[in-house]
Amino acid sequence: QPLTMRLSNSLQHEVPLDQIESIRWSGGIRMLAKEEPASASYRPYLPTAVDAKLQDAFFGPIVDGDSDLRMHSGSSIEFRLEPGYLTFAGAVGRYDGVSKASSLTVRIMLDGKNVWEQTLLDAELRGFELPLEGARRLAIEVDSDGDGDLGDTVRIARPRLLK
Repeated sequence: QPLTMRLSNSLQHEVPLDQIESIRWSGGIRMLAKEEPASASYRPYLPTAVDAKLQDAFFGPIVDGDSDLRMHSGSSIEFRLEPGYLTFAGAVGRYDGVSKASSLTVRIMLDGKNVWEQTLLDAELRGFELPLEGARRLAIEVDSDGDGDLGDTVRIARPRLLK
């Protein structure tokens, strides 16, 4: 028998069981784009005399749409984690507005320990699902890999904490 889901009073959907890899029921999803970061900053590739607060305002991490984050090379963002969340999930890819770009690396750290790192050379999204294991802080950094920061802008798609 297929799995039958009632999506509303008049809408029903059936999914064959052989097409289901896993099911996760969760009422506890926290979108990072809706949360206030503990800190966010931007560090330019080339030194400049422009005030650091002004640089952060223009090039620091920002919310993109309702649920995504956009980050430039040299930027970082950190969040405090509340107890009870078990997994951090999302995807990372180049920002859609980038046409030419150099290499960049995205790092995700829990309590200062690097737990996920991906070097982006193309426009493909890279998904992640990381166990939080009781961590109290979550940080995301974008690094230019030392080859300049041409087009080094990424979209963190739907970064979320799951219970």
